[in-house]
Amino acid sequence: MQNGTIIVTADLGQLKAYRVVVTTGDDPHETMQVSHVNPMNMEKSSTHLELINERDYVSARHPVAEEMSDRPGRFDVSTGEPHNQLLEKDRKGLEMIAQDINALISEAAPDAWYMAFPQDTNKQLTGMLDANVVKSLAGNVAKDLVQTPKEELLSHFG
Repeated sequence: MQNGTIIVTADLGQLKAYRVVVTTGDDPHETMQVSHVNPMNMEKSSTHLELINERDYVSARHPVAEEMSDRPGRFDVSTGEPHNQLLEKDRKGLEMIAQDINALISEAAPDAWYMAFPQDTNKQLTGMLDANVVKSLAGNVAKDLVQTPKEELLSHFG
């Protein structure tokens, strides 16, 4: 992956965006500890991720039954349409995530970016993204990787 590439991991409750940072040169720790010259005259490079954006979508985490109740912990009020409310809530959550991704990618303007979003709504989210944003999408992993440690994320986008 090249320097400046963006990786977005998200689910209906959270979004994290990282910038790929590639550094080349000698390792200053190694240079201080070992007093020899690299025999191949090759520069070392390392790649790491820098968190550039993190969002929580709190409303997406509240159970529908809790929102339909007039008292905390009481679920005796029925609207008759909890399934439709859940679908509507998911759609609105996807729209918010798509807007945030569109803004992030449009502003950062990377040559390429990668996304990981759960399989059950991955295609729906991708369909909500702007055409220009999708054009630079280099990889789309249909998995929930939001809680994956950033040190392990690059292995999913090989």
